[in-house]
Amino acid sequence: MGLGVFATKDIPAGTLLFSERPLMWFAVDDTVNSDNWNEVLVPNVEACFSNLSFDDKERFLSMRHPNKDHVNFSSKADAFDYNKYQITPPTGDIVHGMYPLASRFNHSCFHNVFQRCLADGPTARIMECSTIAFVSKGEELTTTYIGDSEYMDSELRKCHFDTCLCNFCVNATPTEKTISDMRRRLLAGLRNLQYSSANEIGGEAGMERLMNSNPKKHEWKRLHTHCGKMSLYCTLAAYIAEAEGLNGLFVSEQWRQAARLLVPAGLTRRHALPITTADQLSTLSTYVRTWTTKYMNKAIAHARRSDAAEARDCEAEKDNIAFQVIIMQNSPLYTGSLGRQAHS
Repeated sequence: MGLGVFATKDIPAGTLLFSERPLMWFAVDDTVNSDNWNEVLVPNVEACFSNLSFDDKERFLSMRHPNKDHVNFSSKADAFDYNKYQITPPTGDIVHGMYPLASRFNHSCFHNVFQRCLADGPTARIMECSTIAFVSKGEELTTTYIGDSEYMDSELRKCHFDTCLCNFCVNATPTEKTISDMRRRLLAGLRNLQYSSANEIGGEAGMERLMNSNPKKHEWKRLHTHCGKMSLYCTLAAYIAEAEGLNGLFVSEQWRQAARLLVPAGLTRRHALPITTADQLSTLSTYVRTWTTKYMNKAIAHARRSDAAEARDCEAEKDNIAFQVIIMQNSPLYTGSLGRQAHS
């Protein structure tokens, strides 16, 4: 756990708190593992430390060990190892960096700060920290130390912390903890269903190949089932995540996926089911247009809490999906010849 960071004023969701470069960092290749990590760690930290300015050395040495009554670390390598972040740039090498401000955040199973390491370009290795929820004056700013924590119940999180000291784990009632565990198990189950459904059809590439191959009726049914299931799984995951109080890009991506899949679901429904009148087609297209708009608005709202660039991507994708719906409505594949069945 870090030393703790608290808000000195009310902070709206989506506020960039700060960005910082690592105080020290080094890259390793894929030959480094847990068995030889210390052999790599100690000389690299010593070399990085020797190149720091006097003030930066003081900042590094001011780090405290939170599990030892906030005393100094036993060694510089220990201090770096405890507070490091891992970045994986496009080069393939793994970069380990120590960020003095970001390292002070405590963990929470319901964190309100999103941390992002920029991996390439002139901003490489810069850490950005933004709020993903409204933070009241005096409230602690927290992040998560666990990847994919959204899918972990309290028992799985114990693999990372014997005793989690976040506000929820300390103060929640047994009933609240049980409900939270149920939601996170559901999220984990829905993720598994998403993976298995995608694998059945070969992912997005497999779906595109089928749709571009003039499918027969039984293939349209297969595609419709796949798109419908995937959109449903994403929609359920998004609603459960919101009920759990989760925010940010995790929830945004679920809404985006749900919206993306509704367009091919609408197109395949035309051919998989006996929809043969103009009124039926109009109802279906209105449904697709209404719900893709709703889902993308939710995706944009969550993205804005984490990352302005992601929010802009969501807004562009919303326009693109709306354009796809228009194309779908006028496509011969969609309209076909009303009054007769689809490919037999």
